[in-house]
Amino acid sequence: MLIFGLFKKKPQYGVVRDKDGNPVKGVSVGLRDVEFDRIVGKRITDGEGKYRFVVNKGEYQLEILEANYEVLSIEEKEDKVLSDGSLLIARDIVVKPIEVEK
Repeated sequence: MLIFGLFKKKPQYGVVRDKDGNPVKGVSVGLRDVEFDRIVGKRITDGEGKYRFVVNKGEYQLEILEANYEVLSIEEKEDKVLSDGSLLIARDIVVKPIEVEK
């Protein structure tokens, strides 16, 4: 049993970071279903900027739902198909705060 635990894969997460590479906590990440053009999931990044979605197969886009952040880049990679046929969507996203004029 102990040996099995040593080889168990760590869960995969996407990370939201600022342009300097620092994780951004508390950012709302949305998952948009492309076919129906609607948000089908929302996650708030944890203290390490991590999030992930596990969803049915389909075509999706990631979005930052915070008006005070601009997306600089979203990692280009294939989503992982899990053993039950669902998709794991966890891409790294780089954002920058939007300066609000007063």
